[in-house]
Amino acid sequence: MYLGLLPGAYFFGMVYSESLFLLALAGAVLAIRTRRWRWAALAGAAMTATRVNGIVLVPALAWIAWRSTRDAGDRRRAAVALAVTCCGAGAFVLYNYALSGDGLAWYAASSAGAITRAGTR
Repeated sequence: MYLGLLPGAYFFGMVYSESLFLLALAGAVLAIRTRRWRWAALAGAAMTATRVNGIVLVPALAWIAWRSTRDAGDRRRAAVALAVTCCGAGAFVLYNYALSGDGLAWYAASSAGAITRAGTR
């Protein structure tokens, strides 16, 4: 019944990184809107470490931060939080390097066809 009403619930109930990514994104947005910069940095870093394509959302987070800030001090703290957000992807690359000796091993595996969609192989 739930699958018929909310098909995304099935997807987010599986053990994929998308559910953690969505949680981190929502946390980053909430933290930015309430000007809790440390929480925003932590949630943003978790977002980009969980899914590397989360880097694409950093400009959107910057726009939300710009709209939420009131003075130059807030804007500086927001810029630092957004810089830390980008460090999450860097941490993921370092983690890959420590495991495999190649920081972009996830990309090499994906482009070589090791990661395929169901039914394509």
